[in-house]
Amino acid sequence: MTYGRTIGILAVLATLTACGPKEDILEGERFGVREAVLGETADTAAEPRTQSRKITLPKQVSRADMPQLGGNAMHLAGHDALAALPTRLWSTSIGAGDQRRHRITATPVIAGGRVFAMDSRSRVTAVSTGGAELWNRDLTLPGERTGDASGGGWPSVTGGCS
Repeated sequence: MTYGRTIGILAVLATLTACGPKEDILEGERFGVREAVLGETADTAAEPRTQSRKITLPKQVSRADMPQLGGNAMHLAGHDALAALPTRLWSTSIGAGDQRRHRITATPVIAGGRVFAMDSRSRVTAVSTGGAELWNRDLTLPGERTGDASGGGWPSVTGGCS
């Protein structure tokens, strides 16, 4: 069979697959996506058995380090201690932000009194907890361009926690 004939048969078969039966439209009342299904008169009060339940939170923990997203390997950040009215202490640039072809793919981590962040062009910046830049390094490997791979030019490792 010739190449052209094979392509022609495949095109006809692809066209015939679109000739299936029409979708059945179910009968019944339709509800809008944002419309309350239970109506305006629905009782939305808390159930009596859960109204008087006490909430028990673990002891607050003040963290100096957050070495990975979520606090730890199990993503159990715990009950972190915060100020009553949190305020911004400082802000600084860590490099290039998200762009059309380059995205920030790593979350900042905190360890040893430093904040480490990677920009969209694979440059890691270390900043003191006071906001002063300590150093920065380009992680693009020789022979690669800054946009070739995410993760700073290094392979991504996935798997369980040890």
